[in-house]
Amino acid sequence: MAKAQFPIDGKMGKEWKITSPFGWRVHPIEKIKKHHNGDDIWGAHPKILIEAWYDGTVVAAGTSKLKNADGSLGGVGWYVDIRSKINGKWYLSRYAHMVENSLKVKKGQKVEAGTVLGIMGNTGASAGRHLHFEINEGKVWKWTADGKGFVNPIAFVKSVIAQEKIVGETHQATPITAPVTQAPINHEEVGAAPAKVAPKKTEAKSPSSVSDLHPFIEKSGVTPGTPEAVLALAKFFVDKNYVEGPKKDTIFGKYMGLNFAPWCASFVSYIFQKSGSANVVRNTQTAKGFVGCTAGINGLKKKGFEPVKVTEALPGDIIFFDWEKDKDPDHVGIVLKTNPKKKTITCYEGNTTNGMGGSQSNGGGCFKRDRRYDQVHVVIRPKFKGTKIEAATTVAPTL
Repeated sequence: MAKAQFPIDGKMGKEWKITSPFGWRVHPIEKIKKHHNGDDIWGAHPKILIEAWYDGTVVAAGTSKLKNADGSLGGVGWYVDIRSKINGKWYLSRYAHMVENSLKVKKGQKVEAGTVLGIMGNTGASAGRHLHFEINEGKVWKWTADGKGFVNPIAFVKSVIAQEKIVGETHQATPITAPVTQAPINHEEVGAAPAKVAPKKTEAKSPSSVSDLHPFIEKSGVTPGTPEAVLALAKFFVDKNYVEGPKKDTIFGKYMGLNFAPWCASFVSYIFQKSGSANVVRNTQTAKGFVGCTAGINGLKKKGFEPVKVTEALPGDIIFFDWEKDKDPDHVGIVLKTNPKKKTITCYEGNTTNGMGGSQSNGGGCFKRDRRYDQVHVVIRPKFKGTKIEAATTVAPTL
């Protein structure tokens, strides 16, 4: 897998720049206010190569079906669409207005970041030579008038590049070593697998000493480092009706060093960090936790945390979902309780919706959701240092 990069070589602001950013604008041709679902990029060099910013599969390569008023090629002109899976979620990147017959790839071709796609041009409904670059959420491109379903493309690319850098630095500076089992904990008392490695005899640290506690936890009266604390903090953001900012910015993404990007995993890592259970998520993918679902599962397992059956899930367990049943996790949350009669599980989740529509794994808000057993990819049992959770139907304390 090649590293993520910008769609044009060179330094942003020097060799190339954004001339019309993502957001509302007066359309340069139609002269009316419209939402611009991408970034327009311009460079001074007479021949600028357009490159794939991320690995993926070409799903379209050719010309727009739209026509200008004079009958010439309209719309996005000569363009390429590439489908990619990033942190367990599908995205479709579009590169538009390229020079006629300059495309270097074809439909169905697998490409890596850096693969040349074509040459910056002025084809289609274009007021001058540039690259129109946009990233749509999902497998299939869907136009919307208000930008819903699109991400701020260059900001998103920056966030992915930053994530890869963080992960690389973490792997070099703090490699994950063989897991060391901690002292017996509440979850082991109710059926978790026994410890396989004897804990080292070291002076125990209080949960609050290994994590930067959220002010709510400090004032709530719950014991840090317990499932109750994890659930209480998650409930705090749900009750607060927390939603992402206009550019998909969140305190979770900012804390994890991956702002302006999908944040369900960042939400879970933040909750554990800030409720006194930093030991659970630390170094699973980055120093502070995991920001992707697959990496989160792998990292948690490497730390010795075992998968459990959905029917045996306990409050505070970390639960991953697979909407498409392709064995590739799409979303993550924190278990609140199980509902055996309904065969559902109630969870606290970040970056989802209230269930009335929209993306379940990129919905932009914090909500309590009921999920079917058959939507679950895996449930992983963390090791807490606090009080006992007595039943799988226990709920978070009312605060």
